[in-house]
Amino acid sequence: MSIKNSTISGGAYDNVRVLNNLATNPTVDSLVFASNTLGTMQGSAVDVRNHSVTMQFNDGTADVRIRNNSVSFWWGTGIHVAFLNAATSAKVQVLSNTVNQTNASPASGAANIVVDGGSINYDISSNTVNGATGAAIAVDEASNVASSFQGRITGNFIGTAGSTNSGSSQGSGISMVHLGAGTSTHLVSNNTIRQINGSQAILVQGGDATGSGGNGTMNTTITGNNIQEAGATANTGRSAIILTGGTGTGDGHLFCWDVGGAGALANSITNFNTASPGNDNRIRPNGRFVTTERMPGYTGANNDNAAVSTYLLGRNTASRVAAANNVSVGGAGYVNTPGGAACPQPAALPP
Repeated sequence: MSIKNSTISGGAYDNVRVLNNLATNPTVDSLVFASNTLGTMQGSAVDVRNHSVTMQFNDGTADVRIRNNSVSFWWGTGIHVAFLNAATSAKVQVLSNTVNQTNASPASGAANIVVDGGSINYDISSNTVNGATGAAIAVDEASNVASSFQGRITGNFIGTAGSTNSGSSQGSGISMVHLGAGTSTHLVSNNTIRQINGSQAILVQGGDATGSGGNGTMNTTITGNNIQEAGATANTGRSAIILTGGTGTGDGHLFCWDVGGAGALANSITNFNTASPGNDNRIRPNGRFVTTERMPGYTGANNDNAAVSTYLLGRNTASRVAAANNVSVGGAGYVNTPGGAACPQPAALPP
């Protein structure tokens, strides 16, 4: 199935919707959405369900390839792909799209690219995105699904230098959220992020064992990203990278955080949040409740926030680290990975 080389606008609900909800467990070998131009649509800012492109699968399997499209107007999300319940995918590609919001009054929290669900393997790469009110790029592992959610976010251009709040006016540049049980594995590398007016350029967050089916594992590697230029609003709580291990009582998740490294692996964080002195160019790791935070090669004590700061500053171009740990309440705190090995990586996409 393919939709190519088309100009589409004026949708009353979505401009393009692909929906599988018939409980027939279909196998979609290749769904290609490529080289299309998507323009204005009906709707309003009070209805965040209005997407320019949305693909939702409730069961079965699908191979989704979204590439080389121009998307310029939406209320809820520019490109949204969701695999719900037992639906799975070995390949979700969102590649080389231009997703630039021109709607002057989108919904609060409107995102550019969102991929969420259970057992899927995604690749969000080489996209140009501007004008989010929520997250520019978001990937979310589904609640109450013991899944294997994995993929990579690489080589994207988020926001435009000198264009106020163009990365996101309220949210993150890149957001990764893991809820409950299952395992999620992410690689975030070589992205250029500018003009983020939310609380962080990159957000990693896992938790909600009580509400989302138990404890799970979240592996995240963040390397080679270039982060500059926060948005217009001064914010003492803003960080370039926020790593949050645990969100509620009962959370005992296992996290692996591989942030930066030698040479080109280091994340470059400069001129970010300089309007808030003492909070500029900051990385914030936060172990909470009874979670465990593994970091490859870390040799300090599990409750030594200063050692965590030294470790991360040695692997990144950043001004400061504001670490917090959970050892006093029974958490394992910050520990090395077994043998100092790198965090697990997402599996390669099939051809």
